Amino acid sequence: MGKRAWFRVYVERLLMEQFDTTSLVKDGDGDVPFSKGTSACFVTVEDRPLGVRVWGMAATGIRPTAAVLREVNELNQRTSHAKVVHAGDRVWVELRVPADQVAARSVRRACGQVCSIADDIGSLFAGVHGGSTPFPVDAQAG
Repeated sequence: MGKRAWFRVYVERLLMEQFDTTSLVKDGDGDVPFSKGTSACFVTVEDRPLGVRVWGMAATGIRPTAAVLREVNELNQRTSHAKVVHAGDRVWVELRVPADQVAARSVRRACGQVCSIADDIGSLFAGVHGGSTPFPVDAQAG
């Protein structure tokens, strides 16, 4: 088994432990989806450079206005590890973990940070700048 294949299996085992499951659901791109609150999050095993990318969709339908881009810049100034991205009409949060730093703790922390930030800012962007969150805010009540 090659280095990349071994790494992919290793990350999948870490995720199975984290999500307390014996098998992972993957989307069409091979990403492992999960969610928190209004955000839709994913774990992607990247080959070049070898590592893990955890990313969470915060909001869609967001036009790239000066106010939106200012907000993204301000969020990036306050966030130490993750970054907030606006591209097309989407705002997402991402954090990359290099292969030599991938362990149960680092992946768990990355998943938690990304989903928390995406959930926190998604409603803000959708409410102030139009658009919507991946999962409705009202569905989270109760």
